[in-house]
Amino acid sequence: MAFEKLLAKKRSAILTGWFQAVIDSYPEETAQFLKKEQDPFANPVGRTVRDGLNGILDLLLENKDEVEATTFLDDIIRVRALQDFSPARALVFIFQLKRVLSDVLAEDLEEPELSRQLRQFAPRIDRLALLAFDIYTNCRAQLYSIRVKESEQRAGKLLERANALWEKRAQRSRVPES
Repeated sequence: MAFEKLLAKKRSAILTGWFQAVIDSYPEETAQFLKKEQDPFANPVGRTVRDGLNGILDLLLENKDEVEATTFLDDIIRVRALQDFSPARALVFIFQLKRVLSDVLAEDLEEPELSRQLRQFAPRIDRLALLAFDIYTNCRAQLYSIRVKESEQRAGKLLERANALWEKRAQRSRVPES
């Protein structure tokens, strides 16, 4: 059986294992919620992760260029960047796909040819990780830029208030006493 066909056959198990690996990076209570709540409006993070992993896996199974996964990666990584995950914690889910594949395909990988094909497949996952790192750094840069602008706006408003107070005091001190 060709490696891609084997992956397609075990797609559901791979996706389940990969999703579990992602939600395991959250605190236990959050992980339970992400796993059990199926309503996309009540659980937008869980829906985003599921849809993103699904799309990435489809692209890998269809043997498409990893760059096409940018949209799916961006959706997942943007959420994790907003949650202040460190780069390692935000992106580890990509590398966990290798472990999930090894676990799900364990019996099949006893066949040397399939094992060799998995080793040839692994660099595609590494390229996804590099792409994801670029996305993560761009997201963090955008967040920092937004935070700086907010700080500047707050500082500007404080200066306006301070100037207004100084002007009031200056006017009071200039008013002649009768």
